[in-house]
Amino acid sequence: MSEHPFILNTADPFSPLDREEELHLWPLAVHSAHLLRALRYVDYESGKADAALLAGRLQERFTPGELQEMAFAAVPRGGLFVLGWLAYLLDLDPGQLEPQFARSARRLCLVDDCALSGLRLSQQIKRHVNEQLVVALLYATDGLPAAAQAYDGRVKTVVCAHTLQAQHPGTDIRLQPGRLCAGPAHALAFAWNEPDFLVQLPFEDRPQPHWRFLPPHRCLGNRGALGLPPRSAVDRQWYVPDGIVYGLSEETLYLLDTENGRPYRLDGPFAGIWLAAAGYGDWEAMRGYLWERYPALTQEQLKAALNTLAGHGLLHTVIG
Repeated sequence: MSEHPFILNTADPFSPLDREEELHLWPLAVHSAHLLRALRYVDYESGKADAALLAGRLQERFTPGELQEMAFAAVPRGGLFVLGWLAYLLDLDPGQLEPQFARSARRLCLVDDCALSGLRLSQQIKRHVNEQLVVALLYATDGLPAAAQAYDGRVKTVVCAHTLQAQHPGTDIRLQPGRLCAGPAHALAFAWNEPDFLVQLPFEDRPQPHWRFLPPHRCLGNRGALGLPPRSAVDRQWYVPDGIVYGLSEETLYLLDTENGRPYRLDGPFAGIWLAAAGYGDWEAMRGYLWERYPALTQEQLKAALNTLAGHGLLHTVIG
């Protein structure tokens, strides 16, 4: 994005979509609305409750002595949250979490927040040489446990807090190399992470690249994926409304309004303004970031651009 002086038409911030983009994005916007209606959102409190349920399942399956001898390792990165909760719920010794113990232990428990197609799980299974592997998941597709055990004979036990049933016929994840099972994409997201479920549209040869379905203020991972430098945001005044799906491709930002099925394209400073509002939401943090990137941007232009984006339903402001 350029930093030289520019003139902004704040009344019309959108770049026109070419024919190929329209044919691609319009059906994706409509299809995303179906996924969002079935979205299962797990906040931190629900995550802790699910971790307690998972801990109980592990205690039912293994004796206290077996749990004390077991090593535990997180599947990055969502598994780190779950393993942190399990460490306290199961009163694990700190040594059970150390990498050197994980390498030498006879039985290793791999922990993650979810396994939909099993791609990351299969990568982690390959990395470890332990004699026996246990898999502990908050959420898994119904075919995942059997697929994991069939994939590697060392996987003796797969324990899940919740099993996801098929939701979306026609949005199948194809069984590609590394994926343990194929099936419908599940609309599942956490306060810390949004899984990379790929959407297979009718008449498309390949699944769509990852789109973000949760607003950044509701998902820590989506906030980080915006590419914004860390800043302290004290008083959030701007939000991304629920129902706005977004994807960033180099310097182009695509927004899908699933309420009306309409796609938008933002380039250059307008993309930067939306990203700053979505990621920071705080006026001072937004200005600090945008002033560094676009020194010629005036406060009046910024306010006008934000209001125009809000007028199209792509941002939401809190008054008072």
